[in-house]
Amino acid sequence: MITQNIAFIGRQRAGKDFSVAKLKSQMKQNEDMVLVRFAEPLKTLSNIVFGEFGKDEDIKDQFFDISYQKMLGEILVEGKYPFQPVIYELEKLLVEFYNQLFSKEAVSSFLNGDTKVLKVILLELEQLESLKKLYSLEAHKLLSTYFNNEEPVSLKVFFQQGNVVLGDDTRQALKVLMLYAHYLATHVKSDGIYTSPRIFQQVMGTDIFRTFVHPDFWALIGYRRAENKAFQLSYTNDDIDKVFIISPDVRFPNELPPSYENKSYKNLPSELNYIFRQSRENFLPMSFEEIKLLHPSEVFQELLRNYILSYVEDNFPTIFTENKLSFSFELKFNLKDFYCKYRKEFEYFNIPMPTERGNYKLIARVNHENN
Repeated sequence: MITQNIAFIGRQRAGKDFSVAKLKSQMKQNEDMVLVRFAEPLKTLSNIVFGEFGKDEDIKDQFFDISYQKMLGEILVEGKYPFQPVIYELEKLLVEFYNQLFSKEAVSSFLNGDTKVLKVILLELEQLESLKKLYSLEAHKLLSTYFNNEEPVSLKVFFQQGNVVLGDDTRQALKVLMLYAHYLATHVKSDGIYTSPRIFQQVMGTDIFRTFVHPDFWALIGYRRAENKAFQLSYTNDDIDKVFIISPDVRFPNELPPSYENKSYKNLPSELNYIFRQSRENFLPMSFEEIKLLHPSEVFQELLRNYILSYVEDNFPTIFTENKLSFSFELKFNLKDFYCKYRKEFEYFNIPMPTERGNYKLIARVNHENN
């Protein structure tokens, strides 16, 4: 089987989904595609918290009154005890992630000697002080163990006989992590505590799991799920001999596809598509001061947009002077060089340079059909 990784990046409503659909319509009979959905687990969590509204793109920015208990998806089972499906989903994701992480050759560097345990510090005591003040009794019950023992909130992951086992105190640690997520994602009004599905997903995806658990958390899960689907396609359908692995909405450098030293199956060069919407404001570069105001999940695509606009200005200057606002071109793109060029911006947001990412074919074009 031949595979090719193709990633799409751009601002909201630039036409990324349209571009994926167009690629799908142009495929040959012996070709198929699978999608890398980094946000799929986050949408599942959002659906638990917000109900049917959590997956509705049209009202993703609408604000809802969300208590801490509701953010856990807490429900009473037979009126006796609360079941918290968000915590249950997070436990499943942690097991999935660490099973993939520990399957790599470098696993020994993550584990402590013969005990085969990884300890991840999630929150320090100083970070918990604000929670104790804001959430009073509710937080005191959750946090008392950590303050009494003067220890940070941590996650213990055991690797036993080839399988990942989470420590007994995982659920308690996740409840504290969700309390911190509630603190970051909501703002208090006179009639309630509000957040939106978009903010909830940004906080859970970036501010909580990328920051406190692992920067590759969503990327590793997303690509491994997609690669498994690609192999299933090749085994179940003899007519398919080429599969496109599509990342329709890349937000961080480590969400780019590997670029490719993977020898397990034949790969074509990885491709990165930046989609511009045809409007004047999309052709104005951002200053560093403007970028500093962004959420971290928006930084990579804005820096890449600046990079492309600079290239256009140097090589196709009449595009802007004649108000054509239209182009389509490709060039070689090295992620390490790009990271060095914008190191100040990346370091400001604590976005590390990913490994296993190098050279790409970068295609930049203006989308006309989605306007």
